[in-house]
Amino acid sequence: MNQAATNQGLKERYNTLFVQFLKITQREKLLILFSGVVIIILLGYLLFIEPVNESTTRNEQTISSLQNQLNSLQAQIEVAEYALGNDPNDLLVESLDKLTDKSQDLDLYLQQETVNLVPPTQMPLLLENMLAGSQGVTLVSMQSIAPTPVLSSQTKTVDAESDAESNDTVVDEINLYRHGVLLSLRGSYFDIQHYLTRIEGLKWQFYWKRFNYVVTGYPEALVEVELYTLSTSKAFIGV
Repeated sequence: MNQAATNQGLKERYNTLFVQFLKITQREKLLILFSGVVIIILLGYLLFIEPVNESTTRNEQTISSLQNQLNSLQAQIEVAEYALGNDPNDLLVESLDKLTDKSQDLDLYLQQETVNLVPPTQMPLLLENMLAGSQGVTLVSMQSIAPTPVLSSQTKTVDAESDAESNDTVVDEINLYRHGVLLSLRGSYFDIQHYLTRIEGLKWQFYWKRFNYVVTGYPEALVEVELYTLSTSKAFIGV
């Protein structure tokens, strides 16, 4: 009995709101519909894009920390090798071996951290193939973004003295490079969300940097998405 009364009350409330909706102007109706779309977009960002951005930031911080450790070890190896060439002894050899082993371990770990990232040269083709299987989404443009180093470019100078003369050895840093692609897509919110979800589900991983959604004419929208991957190569991606 109570359930029936509740259902009847909800039905009457719905009918009242529907009648009020029909009485408002066309402009007010469009404003209500637009507000609904904005709410859906915000929910999609909070549930889908923001968690990915947080994960991306954590991964970049981990990789940057490892790369800094690797660069520091390589510099120490160069110093030890230089000293070894001038004054060899067992302790120095042992120290050099330990540094080399630690550097190799870090290098291997860094490779494992990036092994699932899509290779830069394959990224444009992979995105296009995914688009071919997504209905309702049109590719407006695809632009390559010039690679940028994850770590700032640095060199270290090691000063050593031999026979009262000063020698300078420059240690070149090994770096990781961020390779990006800027996609401009057109389609409805749900079609575009489906396309991005498919990308997120690939065995190859991308990093997400920017997401810009603009309604051009409901339900159509123009979306700009910046995706990138990491590589030790700084060669420019061609699209």
